[in-house]
Amino acid sequence: MAITNHERVGKAMDLLKAGLTPFVEREFKHFYQGQALVEAQRFVTSERLDANRPFAAWDVAVLLRLMWDAWNDVFRKTLGQAERSLVSELRTVRNSWAHQEPFSGDDADRALDSAERLLTAVSAAQADEVRKVKMELRRTIFDRPAAKGAAAPPAGSAGGPSPGCRPGRAPGRPRGLRRPAAVRERGVGAGRQQGGRGDAGSGKGRVNFLYSAA
Repeated sequence: MAITNHERVGKAMDLLKAGLTPFVEREFKHFYQGQALVEAQRFVTSERLDANRPFAAWDVAVLLRLMWDAWNDVFRKTLGQAERSLVSELRTVRNSWAHQEPFSGDDADRALDSAERLLTAVSAAQADEVRKVKMELRRTIFDRPAAKGAAAPPAGSAGGPSPGCRPGRAPGRPRGLRRPAAVRERGVGAGRQQGGRGDAGSGKGRVNFLYSAA
């Protein structure tokens, strides 16, 4: 059974949680040592976290919110403004995913790309796994038109038959068009010469080449 875009984004959220958890914990311990967990809970008090619940048990939504709220105190020292924008975007993505909102191919691709970029910024190995999901999605999108078959080119376009031309025949002069005046004059002149030679004895002198509209 084919995987849906919603499932792809859900897998990215799981990988994001796995990759961000050690980074968030490491950064808080760097600044707060033994009080890291207590200080982290102070930034997300509305989440009603268990005081004894470790970082590894936190949901990706809580981790992303912690990174956003504690940015100036902790994460600004390590990450830049581009990564802060990714955190904001991924918080929106996670909320949309949690509320079962649909994801188009472009939406899913952007969500996966943003997750990969943030994981790469924190040197998380999960970035490669997210990239694989993203590339699989892109192959699915690009292969979809080919699976339906290429449509026949319209008449008059490159590779298509010319209007008024029978199939299998090279396009020629469209019907209903007169030859250029210079060509008609050459044809008439040639006819007069031939008429003069062939019908001189009979005195007819008719033109044997007549150019008219088809």
